[in-house]
Amino acid sequence: MYQIVELFVGIMIGCVIGGWIMFNSLTVPEVSPTWSEPRNFVPSDIEEMLAARSASSGFLHKTGVVPPRYFMQKTFRERQGKFRVWMDNYASNPGFSHPPTPFPHCQVYINHHYKFIWIKGHKVASTSMRGSLGWLCKDGWKVPEDANWDYCSEPLFKNRNVKEEDVRRWWKDYFVFGVVRNPFTRFSSAHEYIQTLMPKKCTKPSFGETCKDPYLHARICKRENCCRESTTVHHVRHLSDQSTCMFDENYRPAVDFIAQVENLDQDLDTILDTINSRKDPSLPKLKRAPDYSHVNARNKTKEEGGSKKHYAVDLFLDNDECVLSLVKQYQKDFLLLGYLENLF
Repeated sequence: MYQIVELFVGIMIGCVIGGWIMFNSLTVPEVSPTWSEPRNFVPSDIEEMLAARSASSGFLHKTGVVPPRYFMQKTFRERQGKFRVWMDNYASNPGFSHPPTPFPHCQVYINHHYKFIWIKGHKVASTSMRGSLGWLCKDGWKVPEDANWDYCSEPLFKNRNVKEEDVRRWWKDYFVFGVVRNPFTRFSSAHEYIQTLMPKKCTKPSFGETCKDPYLHARICKRENCCRESTTVHHVRHLSDQSTCMFDENYRPAVDFIAQVENLDQDLDTILDTINSRKDPSLPKLKRAPDYSHVNARNKTKEEGGSKKHYAVDLFLDNDECVLSLVKQYQKDFLLLGYLENLF
């Protein structure tokens, strides 16, 4: 593991020297992490990396607000214009960069009944949590016929009439939470998912190729003109970083609580207990939905040649440069969400 230790130490030193905290909230600072040859991982190395937990999870001291322009409807055209310019340049030029702003938005849902705000992420078990949190208003994606919509959460990013001062007031008064996931396992899950959605006429990149360029599926869609724009946007947002929509522009926590996919059994109970302890006594308690427990299905094994192999471990063992690439490209998540602290 000495190679990986040197990698992360180099990143931390590089970030300090470069003054990364002064960068725009969506700009990943340039660093030069060290790495000693040879880059030979064994399964236990990869398993340790995939098992790393966030040191920033649990209850936090919320001192900021996710910039409203990242999700308010009135700034949608601005975000769209920036995204299209970025995507055109990204498809035409080599190199990696994140979009200048989240697009189409940070998924901010608000529940005025129970007074909470849920920052709904991608590939972090969000779909499975909806029922436990009272469902999402007008959501038709795999919702059971008997779902109770009486206390559903509204998509704040679709409200054309909301005022920024109201958003900031709600953000201060309501319980704000989100869910994060180990960046390595989230990436492997997102890659596998997006691969299944690429149109047949598009080139499908390998896992190793996507590691070097996380938005490669979107780049291919644009270059080969083989996808709708909505598909291109879908592929980008599922591989965007997690921390941008949970911290303010000064890197202060914009949430009261961060849950982890890897600990969601306990964390979901904590979220529900906190919401129920703050609710109006006349409201029914929120309870965990019965279909929640399948969220960890991605941490699975598969049969190959009569032997069981851990799917994500296999992917990283076959692509040793992937670790270096992903840490550099998702530095904000590794640093702000505290994955460096619990990696070893």
